[in-house]
Amino acid sequence: MILSATSNPTKPDGPRLPSSLHYEKGALGCVLLDGDSDRSVASERLGQLKPSLFFDLRNSAILMALQKLEAKGDSLDVISSLRMLEDDSNVETPYLVDLPNQIPSSNQFPEYLKGLIDARAKRNIKAALGTGLNSVADEELTYEEILAGLSDQFSAIREQAHTSSTEFPQIINADELLSLNIPVPPVLIQGVLHQGSKLLLSGGSKSYKTWSLIDMAISVANGDDWMGFRTNQSNVLYINLEIADYGIQQRLKDVSEAKGGNSPSCLDVLNLRGHSVDISHLKDNILAASVDMEYGLIIVDPIYMLYGDRDENSVTQMTDMLTKLDVIARETGAAIVFAAHQTKGIQSNKARIDRVAGSGVFARNVDAMLVYTPHEQEDCFTLSSISRHLLNFPDFVVEWDFPLMRRKDDMNPERLKLQQNGNRSRHFTPEDILSHVLPEHAISKNELRDKANEAGIPYSKINGLIDLAIDERKLHSWEEPRKGTRPRIMISRESQPSPEIEMIQTI
Repeated sequence: MILSATSNPTKPDGPRLPSSLHYEKGALGCVLLDGDSDRSVASERLGQLKPSLFFDLRNSAILMALQKLEAKGDSLDVISSLRMLEDDSNVETPYLVDLPNQIPSSNQFPEYLKGLIDARAKRNIKAALGTGLNSVADEELTYEEILAGLSDQFSAIREQAHTSSTEFPQIINADELLSLNIPVPPVLIQGVLHQGSKLLLSGGSKSYKTWSLIDMAISVANGDDWMGFRTNQSNVLYINLEIADYGIQQRLKDVSEAKGGNSPSCLDVLNLRGHSVDISHLKDNILAASVDMEYGLIIVDPIYMLYGDRDENSVTQMTDMLTKLDVIARETGAAIVFAAHQTKGIQSNKARIDRVAGSGVFARNVDAMLVYTPHEQEDCFTLSSISRHLLNFPDFVVEWDFPLMRRKDDMNPERLKLQQNGNRSRHFTPEDILSHVLPEHAISKNELRDKANEAGIPYSKINGLIDLAIDERKLHSWEEPRKGTRPRIMISRESQPSPEIEMIQTI
């Protein structure tokens, strides 16, 4: 059967599915026209065309023929395509020959591609709605389950459309790259953050990360200093995932008043406390809602609320999530800032980049990090930076002075808190026990415990360190009998002396 110009494979009595013969013919015409003049351009454009974008059966057959020619390295022109299709009775020769003649210029390809993506998305939406109608008739499904299913389908449709409309970057020669006038993105926070970059604020529990981010949001929205750094005023979106509405309202009031009382009219807030949302849903909604807002800064607090079913220790799953943040940054032009918690325990003996809990991809993916490390002074923290594009600023101390973190340049940032929660065993090793056991001299375990405690080792940790030294054969122990009571436990660097040696030593 020869398909007509209106070929549409649907039931005769059914509705036509969304399609556009104009865009299908235009996209193929561009490839064929470029195939006669510049095969590399034709190949690049052909790579953006997928079978799912085509609905007319003739155009699907032509696309398949061009893809086979591409795989063989043959020309992507009309003559080669005719030869490839000579056994396909569905495509008339005049139809194929006329495709390059129906377009004004191959430069129209992006518009044709956009039309194809739009038509495919509409077909998928129609299919999703049909599935929803069928689901309504299923008495075992609740309306929440039906809506959730439709939401997932629509998110997938939007994701597919966005991915297809984003051109894959071309390989570029270094000389050409160096000749380009690539502008440096605007700086939002001097010495800290450019627009379009990702910044991670890392801190332990109760390190006032949310307060710091609220301060950052208000500072950038008003163009005020933030912890001593100058900012350039920009529209800001603060995405609150954790704090109740009344709580975030009060914090905004407290910080605004502490900074002078200027109304942050360029700050928008999205309260999502109590809403089920992961990074995929957030990305879709933010891209749709921020089209006309021109945000320079988007703050997500806290990031773990967007994990969904993802495991924060999975490199693959966390990379996928961070890539979606990259999409938000690229599409909106905004800097993305988020907070992440640190691992438990003492942080001062860990490299800054290794303190973030979960997968190491967090610290290594972002463009900049700000790290809070507890200072020896109560409610004080040393602030450090790790930056990919900017010089790291010298560490300095900030002090919590409700409701702001205030810079304290008169304090030494190197005076870090070495112990937390009374857990000091991480600072001691069996070698600290050995220093109290002299060579060729035995000492009772109780006396050793007292000496070690006087040196600063907690009693609760000494037995474990002694046992570890014995397991490593750095110390030896034995029982010394005593009349009328339990044997005394003796410790020495050498093994237990034999009775004969003991008798000689007593003569």
